[in-house]
Amino acid sequence: MRGNRALQPAAYELEKKLATDNLKKGLGKRSQREDLVERNILLDSTAAPGIQGQQKELQKHMRADTLNEKIAHRPDPEELRQRM
Repeated sequence: MRGNRALQPAAYELEKKLATDNLKKGLGKRSQREDLVERNILLDSTAAPGIQGQQKELQKHMRADTLNEKIAHRPDPEELRQRM
């Protein structure tokens, strides 16, 4: 029994070191932020992560508004025929 108690702290330290090493290895393999942005996994934004979803939604609505505005002011087919 006494030998088992002496091994417990060593086993704990070994497990802790193993977990630390695994974490360092995983972090070392992690993609860089720029790569994740390029692959459209992360947004290219400086906004806080909590509001990035709202920012993306706002950008989507702004693009829709711009397209609708352009469509509303495009020439009709007859006007295009007259230009030719």
